[in-house]
Amino acid sequence: MLFHTLVDPLLQNWLGEYNFSSVDDVEGNLVGFIVLMVVIWVFAAFGEELLFRGYYMKALAELLGNSSKAWIISAVITSLYFGLSHIYQGLSGAIAVFLWSLTISLIFNKNRNSLPLLILIHGFYDSIGITMIYLNSDFGISEWIQQSFFN
Repeated sequence: MLFHTLVDPLLQNWLGEYNFSSVDDVEGNLVGFIVLMVVIWVFAAFGEELLFRGYYMKALAELLGNSSKAWIISAVITSLYFGLSHIYQGLSGAIAVFLWSLTISLIFNKNRNSLPLLILIHGFYDSIGITMIYLNSDFGISEWIQQSFFN
């Protein structure tokens, strides 16, 4: 929620709106919403966490010496990669994804067996966002903060 209420408005004010055109057809479309929810949980929540934190981050940390410093460096590098893989959302979207990824990577760093927790965090975070788009109430809080503090 911190990202949605604080980070998102700042990034969008400085760098422009996120580009979520890839999910525009979900708004008001129940079948599209259900299909996307399945995709989110299978490929985004489970797949991305397994790949980025469970494989890339662990492998890079081990390659760098498996020290605490190596895990932090690995968290930053894999988060940069994760953020860049979301560049289709625009610069502000990619930066937001990098910051969000870094946050959950640091959670993973604290307990390197917490992959199920990250899958749940990722799945619920994306599910809330897609549900807001489906209901046509996306970014109401973010827009209110932008209007209140940046205009």
